[in-house]
Amino acid sequence: MGNPERVPFLVPTMLGSEAESVRQAIEHSPARSPRFFSERVEETLSSIHGGSPAHFVTSCTAALHLSALLLDVKPGDEVIVPSYTFVSTAVAFALEGATIVFADIDPETLCLSPESVAQLMSPRTRAVVTVHYGGVSAHLAELVSLCRTHGVDLIEDNAHGFGGAHEGRPLGTWGALSTLSFDAQKNLQCGEGGGLIVNEQRFVERAHILRDRGTNRHEFMTGAISEYTWIDRGSNFSPPDYAAAYLLPQLEVRQQIQRERATAWQRYHDALGPWAEAQGVRLPHIPEAAESTHHIYWLLFPGGEARKQFREHMDVHGVDTPPHYTSLSLSAGASSFARPTDTPRSNDVAEGLVRLPLHFGLTPMQQDRVIDAALKWVV
Repeated sequence: MGNPERVPFLVPTMLGSEAESVRQAIEHSPARSPRFFSERVEETLSSIHGGSPAHFVTSCTAALHLSALLLDVKPGDEVIVPSYTFVSTAVAFALEGATIVFADIDPETLCLSPESVAQLMSPRTRAVVTVHYGGVSAHLAELVSLCRTHGVDLIEDNAHGFGGAHEGRPLGTWGALSTLSFDAQKNLQCGEGGGLIVNEQRFVERAHILRDRGTNRHEFMTGAISEYTWIDRGSNFSPPDYAAAYLLPQLEVRQQIQRERATAWQRYHDALGPWAEAQGVRLPHIPEAAESTHHIYWLLFPGGEARKQFREHMDVHGVDTPPHYTSLSLSAGASSFARPTDTPRSNDVAEGLVRLPLHFGLTPMQQDRVIDAALKWVV
């Protein structure tokens, strides 16, 4: 057992009402639709995303793979993704044979840089995948315009940004498709789960087919046909209904969860500003156009050695401060599945960034300990 006074980086969101919801899903599923709670989750996700059809799936990785299938990504196609992201953003498209093209990130938001994307566009580009890092939106108007000009689809990997907005428009509604994550690290979670939001009508019916193992079962369930059969590629992307039952109570109070995170995020920001400036440490910035989900509070150190020293200092004070992604353009997988690109900003961020504890239920006393420990670290 660890030190009970240690401040953990992550404690998964839990309200206390999830167990009763899961019990209902287990006990009553034979008497009603086996997707009763999944359908409630999908209805809620759809309403949040302006009525676009929503699919509750096993993970954000699965939703990204569904996106690749819907786009008919094939060998020879190129898909542009940020180098600073989780591997799922790339591997879901590599799985269908696409060549991954790693773009660099914007220095302000740490999201995909439109300028970098513009330089990497080619006749083979099939899609651009943007990630709303930390819950802050990318420069979406520029990315939408760029994709439209080149005739390619924009996909939003919205694993961090569920509930956020850009220019007053919900994140997840800007791309042709968008994906969500509800794993244990996210603001809302059910252990493992994800979502696919279908914003373009041309993908709506096929999304049902691909999710239902390549069958036209959705038409059968709606009474449009008398029996269903195999007609396309697909797989089983559906999680058990008790996962949706766990998630639904959190969806119903999502604004409360987001408010608590926002309060803790702002407290870090106010307390650490003068210290960060004195130590040459960058703090996150939320642009005026963005409504953040406050998924991450990060510190960016001027190099790996400074970060190492800070993490060791915080560890001695009982505070977990993990780094985050590596730069995928430098990964071993890039040599097999990507064409070479230069991503210096992603590389620098991967070397210098740490995350502070930020989760639903983080107490003021715990946050005091994090702040006090950080302020004691000086170059």
